[in-house]
Amino acid sequence: MMNAVIALALSVLLGLAFGPMLAGARGGERGYGSLSSDIIEAYHGRSLLSNMTSQHLNKLEMVYHYRTNLELERAMKNFARKCSNISRLYSIGKSVNGTPLWVLEISDKPDQEEPEPAFKFIGNMHGDEPVGRELLLYLADWLCANYLRDPLVSLIVEKVHLHLLPSMNPDGFALRQRGNANNVDLNRDFPDQFRTFV
Repeated sequence: MMNAVIALALSVLLGLAFGPMLAGARGGERGYGSLSSDIIEAYHGRSLLSNMTSQHLNKLEMVYHYRTNLELERAMKNFARKCSNISRLYSIGKSVNGTPLWVLEISDKPDQEEPEPAFKFIGNMHGDEPVGRELLLYLADWLCANYLRDPLVSLIVEKVHLHLLPSMNPDGFALRQRGNANNVDLNRDFPDQFRTFV
């Protein structure tokens, strides 16, 4: 059962914007184990933009820029206030230039350890790839707006701990460059587990 829940949650989170159908690798239908049919039916055809009215879509058309680092911080703080029952905002440190690295935890029991899967989603690792910043905020808003209304969202919030880091590289974003303020590509700068450091 838990493997089916994890598989479903991952499929939903990775394919939310497009609402793909879950199908087997060779075109066959995939079994869902003991998941209830209402959860399965709720998933099919799901889209982040599916329940937006024309008023909301007009507002989306007016957005013609990515949020600045300050606007991103404000949006995350507003989200944490608006959805305090399922979220916690915390910082994992600061960037080279001192910008806080904010993370949203989303769960039915934020800030509590539970024996359930935890997933970390990172956006904007490269400063010149900012779309992940916005997508992670849209994901958070979708979860907040639909918790206890949509069985799929409730399943995700209650069975998974999500940690959303919209911007791992706020300095690179501000400078409009791939690397951080020290011009280091953060995706190529992880410690090597096989190399001994002296």
